[in-house]
Amino acid sequence: MKKVYLVLIAMICLKIMTNAQSEDKSLKILDKLKSDGYTISTDQVVYLKQREFGSHTTYFYEGRKYIIICFSDDTNVLNLEVHLERMNGRIDNINAIDHGEIAMLFFKPKKSRKLKVVATNLLSLTPNVVSECRIIVAFKK
Repeated sequence: MKKVYLVLIAMICLKIMTNAQSEDKSLKILDKLKSDGYTISTDQVVYLKQREFGSHTTYFYEGRKYIIICFSDDTNVLNLEVHLERMNGRIDNINAIDHGEIAMLFFKPKKSRKLKVVATNLLSLTPNVVSECRIIVAFKK
């Protein structure tokens, strides 16, 4: 049941991304998360060329359910990835969904700790052009 719900949220976010005008994407995603009971803890902008990454360090609390969404309003960006890192490297076994211009990650920490959210622009139409990408971190208790 939990996986079905996560897939439904992912599908709704992807539908929003596909149908939204570029300036409306972030507002629609934020509104959808809030209507689903999420609290927004991070809304960070990073500027990336192809193969560049940007990051934001934040505190994740034990017992909360997190969704992390990375996307771009820029049609130049074709493929994004998002993952979490700790001091000794990347965290594995996290339910990530990468779908072109949007990447999502679902995470429920077993203990409270500070982690780095890393967004990577894997592919752009014009690789040397800088594009604005957003990292949104939201949680439910």
